[in-house]
Amino acid sequence: MTLSFSTKFPWGEPTNFVAKIWNSLNQHYGEAISEEFYEYGADLYDIDRYLPKHHTLREDKTSRWKRGRKIHPVIHNRTPDRFQFAPTIKCISVQSIYIKPTFKDVTIHSEWHQPKDLNKSEIDLLASNDGFDSTEDFWRWFDKDFVGKIIHWTDLKY
Repeated sequence: MTLSFSTKFPWGEPTNFVAKIWNSLNQHYGEAISEEFYEYGADLYDIDRYLPKHHTLREDKTSRWKRGRKIHPVIHNRTPDRFQFAPTIKCISVQSIYIKPTFKDVTIHSEWHQPKDLNKSEIDLLASNDGFDSTEDFWRWFDKDFVGKIIHWTDLKY
C-alpha cells in the first residue's frame, strides 16, 4: 500500500523524512537494503545526519493497516512528481494511538499490553521515533485530537 510522506511541515520547514526513513531502514535491514540506496536516490553519507524515523502515525478509519502489508514509501503522491524513495518494505506491526494535545496526553493500545498512557519521556521518544526534531514540533503537528495507528517497519513497540 502506498504510504505518502510530507517533505515540508505545515509551518514551512523541511521534514527530512526521506533521509530519516532511510536511516531507519539502514539500521533495521543493514546490508540487505544498502545495495538499493543509489537506485532510489539516497545519499549514504547524508542520512547519518538525521535521527531515524522508525514509524509513522496515520488515521486508519477502515483498519487497512495490518501486520504483513507491503509499504510503498512515496513523496509527492498523486502528482506527476510521485516518487517511491525506498524499496517496498513490510509492515512489522500496528498499534492504535490516541492523542489529546489539550492535555499533552498520548495513549497507545496494542495486542501486547493493556492501554498505556505515555509519560513525558515516552512522548519525547515517540516524537523522535516518528521523525520530529522536537516534542514541540510533534505537538505543533498534532494540534487536534487524533485517533489512528502507529505503522511500524521495525521491531519497535511501545
